[in-house]
Amino acid sequence: MIFLSAGGAKKITVEIEAKAKEVAVGKLRTELKNGEPEATWFVYILRCANGLLYTGITNDLPRRLERHNAGTASRYTRSHLPVVLVYQESQANHSLALKRELAIKALSRKAKESLILAVELPPRSFRNMAYCIFGLRPIKIVVSNLSKSSP
Repeated sequence: MIFLSAGGAKKITVEIEAKAKEVAVGKLRTELKNGEPEATWFVYILRCANGLLYTGITNDLPRRLERHNAGTASRYTRSHLPVVLVYQESQANHSLALKRELAIKALSRKAKESLILAVELPPRSFRNMAYCIFGLRPIKIVVSNLSKSSP
């Protein structure tokens, strides 16, 4: 068992923060050197065996899906196997992926299902579905031909 004084704990915190900054600077240097941005991140939704939806993020989607189905990725999906990928979208960085994940998790189940259907159905079918779900009515716009008649 290790006991630290208040000063010792402060020193460890400062060292951890310094290391985090060092890692961040290293990543930036690598990006500038290679001219490539940080790896693409994905927000994904899985449908579990019992029909429930699980939302997560990763920067390696095939590997993450494999781990979910192996039961080593998440405690939740481990007890609801097998899982199927039903939705994915890419994000430019980890921060944006986390924000989008939280936004999706805040959606109702019906809204999540609509999001999933939007990817599965062709665009015209989605518009028709939106008319039904949200009570929207299609609008017809008629443009008449205003060509000038010659005398």
